[in-house]
Formats: sequence, structure tokens, C-alpha cells
Amino acid sequence: MNTIIATLSKKKYLAIFISFTVFFLLLFVAIPLFTIVGNDLAFQLSTYNSSDYVLLAVLSLLSGLIFTLQLYKREYGKKVCNSVGTYASTASASASGVFASVLGTAVCASCIAPIVAFFGLGFGAVSFVLEYQIHFSLVAIIIMLGALYFIAKNINN
Repeated sequence: MNTIIATLSKKKYLAIFISFTVFFLLLFVAIPLFTIVGNDLAFQLSTYNSSDYVLLAVLSLLSGLIFTLQLYKREYGKKVCNSVGTYASTASASASGVFASVLGTAVCASCIAPIVAFFGLGFGAVSFVLEYQIHFSLVAIIIMLGALYFIAKNINN
């Protein structure tokens, strides 16, 4: 926690954090907005309830924080010897967390269908994702918290 606070106390990284957070929030809203024919922003926002907004905010904040700490670690890592495995593990955790958060923020079948179809899966996969949406969200949050822990631990070493 001290590493996160110390990183965000620097104006440069606070601005980067805010930028990434806004980017991910817009991304989570834009994916269904642009992949569904005839969808507009007002309709998309009307499909969310209060828990969806909280989930979007939490996942956006965690995604922004992970990518900000990755940048900080990259700059800080020039002074310390780091292994390629460390970068790979935190990058894969970040990527899987972002993917799970995209699945976790899906609120309707037509929102998630283009994403699931991209991987060649059918309606059964859409139904599965919608049925277990809260589970995907919890897994995304756990993965992202784990990635944050390991990034912060690596920065301190």
C-alpha cells in the first residue's frame, strides 16, 4: 500500500493513473456501444444499474493502477536488475484481469456476444458468461489485486 501511495504522490504518475482509469472506463462502455448495431450512449448507460456502475468504477481504477505501477516499475527497474519472468507474470495477470473485467461488465447478451464470438464460441458461452457474471467480476478483481500485490512487492525489492 505504501508503494502505491508513494507512486501516486508523484504528479506525473497521478496524471497517468487518472488517464488510464478514464481510458478503461470509456473502454468498458465503448465495447458494447460500438459492437452492437443501433446502440447509442444513452441507451447503453440506461442498461446499467447502480451495482454495474460500482463494478465499472472498481475495475477501471484497478486497471489504471496496474498499468500505472507497471510504468513506474519499468522506469524504476532501470536502476534494479529485474527478470523477464517478473515482467511476463505481471503483464499476463494484467491482461487476464482486463479480459475478465470486460466479461464481468457485460450486462446483456447482445453486449457480450461480439466478444465471445471473436473467440469462436456460440450462444452457450454467452449464456454461461451472463449466468456467472458476478463470478467473472470477482475473479477479475482477485486477479487484479494479486497483480497489484506482486508489482508493489517487486518495486520494493
